[in-house]
Amino acid sequence: MRHLLRSLVLVALVCPSVGWAQDAPAVLTPPPGFLLDGMPPVPQAIDEAVAPYNRYRFATLVAWHPSRREMVVGTTFGETMQYHRVAGPGMARTQLTFIDEGLGGGQRRSAYPATFERAAGRYLVFQRDRDGKSNFQNYRLDLDSGTPRALIRRSGSVRDRSQSLWR
Repeated sequence: MRHLLRSLVLVALVCPSVGWAQDAPAVLTPPPGFLLDGMPPVPQAIDEAVAPYNRYRFATLVAWHPSRREMVVGTTFGETMQYHRVAGPGMARTQLTFIDEGLGGGQRRSAYPATFERAAGRYLVFQRDRDGKSNFQNYRLDLDSGTPRALIRRSGSVRDRSQSLWR
């Protein structure tokens, strides 16, 4: 009996240091460009707790169809806005754009970031940031094929207006 008691006490003293010890809590790693002086490490649990409040989506009206009860809305997914068609009141949205760069010319630049073709609404003209430097360019989105094409193609840094796609 004494031998069993000694073994249990020995196991109780050794095991917490071997297998039952808790790992140190995970901490956030600051970006490489940040220099933090005197700031304590931030636990990963804090980031996880506030994540629902930092990641949100919104939708905004982008354009009305000229002849039908249809509209295009802009909805954020991750870091960028994408355009969706809503074919009528109470109907589900259908994603039109699948673009990694920014859309709409910036929300503060233009009150109407996209517009339908005025005659029949066969295509949508919108602004797109191609290089991530707020260098917005106009694009035409064919609603039947879903293909966006630049209205004015650029060759180098000079705009080549002979390649207009308005036709």
